[in-house]
Amino acid sequence: LVAHASPRSVFGSVHETTPEETLAEMFGTPETFIVRGHNHSWLERRWGGRTLVTAASCGLPLRGRLEAQYALLTFAKGCWSYEKQFVPYDLQAAVASMDAHYLA
Repeated sequence: LVAHASPRSVFGSVHETTPEETLAEMFGTPETFIVRGHNHSWLERRWGGRTLVTAASCGLPLRGRLEAQYALLTFAKGCWSYEKQFVPYDLQAAVASMDAHYLA
């Protein structure tokens, strides 16, 4: 399953401390491998036999890593796996291209 935040909403954050009951409400689907975005920082979490990966951000990454961050997904032998990818980019050019209202 791939979703922006969850299948139920484009909003909703997931953190290391998010209760499993909340995860069950957000991801009430049978998939066991879930990749999402929304939080702009990496998170790898397992719960109830599922793997949940928050694949960070290519534009505004958080937690001190300024590279574009994404997940490279692979399906082999009936299973999904992922690799973290961190790619440097011209941060000053990216900031210059954004309007001041968005950055505020």
